Amino acid sequence: MRPVELAKPLIPLGFFLGWHLLAVGLEIPPYLLPSPLAVLRAFLSDPRLFLGHALVTFAEMLLGLFLASFASLLASLLLISSSLFEGALSGFLVLLQSTPLFALAPLLVVWLGYGLSSKVAMVALVSFFPMAVSLMGGLKAHERRHAELFELMGMGLWGRFVHLYLPAALPSLFGGLRASCAVAAAGAVLGEWMGSSRGLGYLMVQMNARLRVAELFACIGLLSVVSLGLWSSISLLERRVVFWREERDEA
Repeated sequence: MRPVELAKPLIPLGFFLGWHLLAVGLEIPPYLLPSPLAVLRAFLSDPRLFLGHALVTFAEMLLGLFLASFASLLASLLLISSSLFEGALSGFLVLLQSTPLFALAPLLVVWLGYGLSSKVAMVALVSFFPMAVSLMGGLKAHERRHAELFELMGMGLWGRFVHLYLPAALPSLFGGLRASCAVAAAGAVLGEWMGSSRGLGYLMVQMNARLRVAELFACIGLLSVVSLGLWSSISLLERRVVFWREERDEA
């Protein structure tokens, strides 16, 4: 086993061991820093409650990432159709990123209500920027001679997008998806904080109001697990879809 593979389980193990020694060794009150065992007991006291809310947050993240991916693909299609769109799209992305998105969360609740739609829209907004930037860079990864060959063959814009631009940009698209996993979790929780009756963000607000810190830590840990699971699923899907890059690396 390589040292890198050996270190993977040791890093989280060292983290939890250090956390336990800090909480127990320094006798920190549980209402400030509960031990990992206390957090685990809090989760096991009602796992269906935590997992039910985690499933709602996972659905919001998944739908929001799908919506952001679809919007990024549409924007990229406009980008390659005319050079005029590149400057306009770049300016829009900068404007979107410079806007404090937490200020938009109350508006999304007003416009879309307290249900699933406002949370999905929030996830899509925070995920669109890293995904679109990655995809814009990936669209320029094709070789110029290939583009000239497709033009000589008389292939239209849609054909070039499907057979040339999109395959070249797929690695960047998956890279943007992975980068968006962390911000997607933050967007979903922020939307749930603004107004919701389900989800880990809602449960965190309830536990915080009751000063149940161990349960609050359990929510945070479960949110990390959801993000990590989504990131791993995207990486696995990338290996299945972008199979030619792995074959090229092995060669």
